[in-house]
Amino acid sequence: MDSMYVIHALNLSLNIWEDSGWINTPNAEWIKATAYHLRLRGAPTRFKWVKGHNGTRGNEEADKLANIGVNKQDPDEVDLTVPDHFQPTGLKLAATTQATAYRLISGLKRPPTPRRAEILLDRIRVTLETIIGKSLPDRNIWKGCRHPDIRRPIQTFLFKAINDALRIGDFWSRIPNFEQRARCHSCDAQTESLEHILLECDHPSTKLIWTLTKRLWPADTTPWPELSLGLLLGCGNIACRCQKASAQTKDLPAC
Repeated sequence: MDSMYVIHALNLSLNIWEDSGWINTPNAEWIKATAYHLRLRGAPTRFKWVKGHNGTRGNEEADKLANIGVNKQDPDEVDLTVPDHFQPTGLKLAATTQATAYRLISGLKRPPTPRRAEILLDRIRVTLETIIGKSLPDRNIWKGCRHPDIRRPIQTFLFKAINDALRIGDFWSRIPNFEQRARCHSCDAQTESLEHILLECDHPSTKLIWTLTKRLWPADTTPWPELSLGLLLGCGNIACRCQKASAQTKDLPAC
């Protein structure tokens, strides 16, 4: 054949690509199917490179057949099926590097956003729009959860809260013999929720936390906002102006 790419793929790169789980391998499905059919043969297969369009009969005939196939009005359907028991799956641990693992994770298809998360993202978006005057896309809201001014435990809390992944309220209602945990044990609310815990509960600690927070707030430059769940979960996208800020950096995000 006149393709060194195919020869190298089947002779030099095949084992490497299999060990790496075929991550970012071009034409992977075609190479897998070709390797499958070659391995079914009972005898070794050898490849010889020839220069293309150089008068070699076999190469010229193959080129003619390729052109016929390209110009077909209804192309043939090529079966690229490889049995599961035949092809190695996954990533070979001994051959894995950090860069390989990162490429694998980056190439995974992102799961759809849960419905509950979509609702919370909309609430955050509407709240932020009234404060900063513009509508933010979802990616900016998620990025705000990881703002460097927010401590790592709070970043994790915000991420879990928006994804409705906290074990509160309705989470326990669906588990037999644990339904009582869905109630607030401080004020005996029927069904506990994150909004109830942070803003609505009559427990003294809730009032104390927001009283202390209000004392720290730079009210001389930024009015104390109306508290809401959307505001709290979107805090990483809010900036307030502090008098103590330097002339170069007057806006301090997530104060």
